[in-house]
Amino acid sequence: ARGAVEGAAAGAVALPALLAALALLRQGSRPGKREVDAADVSSGKDDDSDLPGTRPCGKSFPLSAPRWVSGQDLPKLASLLGLDSCQVAAPMGSATRRPLDELLRAVHDALMEDDLCRESVPSRPDPRSCGDAADAGSAARAQAPHWAAPRPQAQAKVQAKAQAKAQAQTQAHEPIDDYAAARFLLAAKFDVGRAVRNVKDYLMWRREHGGSIQAPTAWLGAAAVVMPFVDRLGRPVVILRVRHIFPGAVPIDLFEQGFCATLDAVIGHTLARRSRGDALEGNLLDQYVCWIDASGSSRKNFSIEAVKMMQRMATTRYAERVGKMYILSPNMAVRTMFRMVRPMLLERTQRNIQMVPAAEIPSVLRDLLGHGADELLPTEYGGRAPPWPEPADARTLEEKAGALAARTWRLLGTAPSSEGGEVRGGLGASLSSASDLGSPVQRRRPAGAVGTPTCMSCFAWFSRPMTR
Repeated sequence: ARGAVEGAAAGAVALPALLAALALLRQGSRPGKREVDAADVSSGKDDDSDLPGTRPCGKSFPLSAPRWVSGQDLPKLASLLGLDSCQVAAPMGSATRRPLDELLRAVHDALMEDDLCRESVPSRPDPRSCGDAADAGSAARAQAPHWAAPRPQAQAKVQAKAQAKAQAQTQAHEPIDDYAAARFLLAAKFDVGRAVRNVKDYLMWRREHGGSIQAPTAWLGAAAVVMPFVDRLGRPVVILRVRHIFPGAVPIDLFEQGFCATLDAVIGHTLARRSRGDALEGNLLDQYVCWIDASGSSRKNFSIEAVKMMQRMATTRYAERVGKMYILSPNMAVRTMFRMVRPMLLERTQRNIQMVPAAEIPSVLRDLLGHGADELLPTEYGGRAPPWPEPADARTLEEKAGALAARTWRLLGTAPSSEGGEVRGGLGASLSSASDLGSPVQRRRPAGAVGTPTCMSCFAWFSRPMTR
């Protein structure tokens, strides 16, 4: 038993937003040499050096406890979903209004009636029984003699052991709790039946794939999508450089697989943080931020086929995962393309897309990243970090996909197995410190070597320990 889970490094609403501008994507961005999480720079909380090595377990996600919304948390969740109150028009646009907590329970109850879903969906706690148990426990403690009270050291040891045991477990998908149900409800316009169908399809899809999705070689070779760090709220930042996207260069099925692998890195990262006790109060919906760098792009970089694919995946697979989307340096061609895509988006999604002129990029991105932004941002975005390599110059996984994505894929066991001759992947592939994220160029593949993506099996922990 190799211990607990490695932490990865960390919203608002609307994954379809990504699909919109991700239409402008097809082969896009790459990370720089100083890819450190914003949390590392500002607070040091994302340093992996305090996490024990952990046992690889295939392509599963780190185990994270389900989160259930209580009465006092309901208004906050309603606000995150863009609702004016806890009463929701269900389905959206109808005259019928239902309490949000009633809709959440309806989704959960419908899933528990399905034999297949019952195995994957956690049981919802009964507030009354929890309250009775708490009262009974308090009364018992009050009547117990002082010498029978557990000692603080013993309690801490038991809690640490229980936490380590929980962290050593994995799951094929994120917990289907109230926050997951809320995302699917929002994507389905609060149509309970439609939301339940989408959740069922999602669980079946995860079961068929055995967990997280692996990025294909063509996707990594194009160095299209980069996830290098998190913003000040702990949301992973996914960056797309539109000028490097060429429709047809990557077949749509591989494009879809790479898109899913990137979003699985987002999910894996947030679950790893939660599994080690981080509440992520600034990212309760486990969302991410997307930057679309449109500088130097034109109509040739646009793919309506990719937009439709991502719109479908955003509704049925990765419901409402995008918290905010920034389109950087939008030229006339980009604005024209966005007008074509806009009718496909919901109104709330359109509100979450912000056009950022070139002159405003440094100030907007500094505000988004917070303290330490200058150390993360390359010079083209107004920071002091080295420029990110072009696709032809990207060699390591960090350069092709971003330090945060690379680390999370290794955690999940879906990273390429050949990087400079070293075996990577699995929950045991931990980093010694956060400084490792800042030097992705140190590990380069020998000339002529070709990286092939593979997944580590559940028995990967028998293999030889990774050497640096």
